[in-house]
Amino acid sequence: MQAPSGGLLGIEALLAEALEALSRDQAEEALIPALQAVEAAPGQVRPLHILGLALMRCGELQESLASLEQAAALDPASPDIH
Repeated sequence: MQAPSGGLLGIEALLAEALEALSRDQAEEALIPALQAVEAAPGQVRPLHILGLALMRCGELQESLASLEQAAALDPASPDIH
């Protein structure tokens, strides 16, 4: 495993922070760690999926759709995205 600053642990920590904010219905608070996770792991499904959820809950439907479509294109078989 890599160091939290930018490796796998760092990405997982960012995603956990975003999901925690979403669970408290604080979607705007989830955006920053979700965006940071996408930037740290471009092309990874999970960060794109969580960012899409946060954007949707913030009412940013076009951006949400774009993020979710990217995630779905990377993993078309994922039941979480469809």
